[in-house]
Amino acid sequence: MGVARPGPSPSGPESPTAAQSPAPGIAAATQKPIDGAAASPQPVQRSAAPPERVRRRTIIGRTDTDIVAMMYAEKWRQKVELNAAFDLLRQAKTGPYENPVVTVALRSDGSVEAVTINRSSGVAEIDRAVRAIVMSLSPYPAFPRDLAMDYDVVEIRRVWSFDTALRLFSGGR
Repeated sequence: MGVARPGPSPSGPESPTAAQSPAPGIAAATQKPIDGAAASPQPVQRSAAPPERVRRRTIIGRTDTDIVAMMYAEKWRQKVELNAAFDLLRQAKTGPYENPVVTVALRSDGSVEAVTINRSSGVAEIDRAVRAIVMSLSPYPAFPRDLAMDYDVVEIRRVWSFDTALRLFSGGR
């Protein structure tokens, strides 16, 4: 082995020796070989934290404590109820059906990430019409600044009821 370089090192007044392990929290790429020989680059050690995930909020009912998220979900509900092409649903209702439970995942920019049928209506045409209505009304308004600071995606779950008009109800766990 070579001679250790004199002078202070980043980890303390003495240079590390080959027998010493790198100090915790110091990336391996910052460790210099003590013999001055060129060493192959070593990968930087990363923390054990999981990679950054999408921040989600699921809103199932109207009793959520996050008032900003609830107001956004309510605004979304009103847009769907007031602007949905009810003819799509009327044409799809050919026989007995159950009110579907649907979760719509909206991104912070108002685009639709996903439409999930949690409980089917039992009629494929109705389920397709629900998806078509959600997609036809997009994009939805972008999240308010307070909501966008906390979440990337908001999932809104509602029971879809349609008799003489489209109505979205809370519930449907």
